Amino acid sequence: MRIIGGIHRGRTLLSPPEAPARKGRAPIDPDDEAGPSHQQKLPGAGGKLPGGAITRPITDRVKVALFDRLMAMGLTGGGRVLDVFAGTGSLGLEALSRGADHCTFIERDKPARQLLQQNLENLKLTDQATVLGIDALSTAWTTTQQPGSIDIAFCDPPYALVQDGKTAARVSTLLAAMARLLGPNKVLVLRTPTGTPPPTAQSLGVPGLLEPDSFEYGKMTLHFYERVSE
Repeated sequence: MRIIGGIHRGRTLLSPPEAPARKGRAPIDPDDEAGPSHQQKLPGAGGKLPGGAITRPITDRVKVALFDRLMAMGLTGGGRVLDVFAGTGSLGLEALSRGADHCTFIERDKPARQLLQQNLENLKLTDQATVLGIDALSTAWTTTQQPGSIDIAFCDPPYALVQDGKTAARVSTLLAAMARLLGPNKVLVLRTPTGTPPPTAQSLGVPGLLEPDSFEYGKMTLHFYERVSE
């Protein structure tokens, strides 16, 4: 992984080692995902996600498209950012490189969080970041953020969390809590596997939140929820 734009453009980011390829496994689609990030357990389940699902960092191509869209919306170059299910921090670090004032990273997995902290130190961004090692789905952490204070919120849950009925409901609760932190004309970006419908803005019940604009990139889809008023 690397930084695509801004003052740290071209800098390489630390990331977990890729899992060895299994015999007979199809190669990774270059328009899908760049490689394994970290495994995450279902909350309270005590085991791996169904099918051994893992989260993966977004490819450079998709990250360029994501930040080009945010730039066109006037949302880069300042403001406060949330990076939830942050992994080793690819999205939040990109936002900081492009001028964000501060990013709060939420990541429960300790090895990923240690790499995130090292990335912040290597880029000399520790003064502009808060790293919380907590379960993102336990939405109590959102009460530590001032409503209306967030310009960009990234939510990148492990795919199985949005595909399993019980945990998908908890992801929706999280999205609603995050959306309430957005200021006017600010954006929440959700990543899901292509073909998995995102929660509707109506179902989230957040005043001023528009239905998402969705953009497919191979096997992943980005959903942009804009909040036009508080």
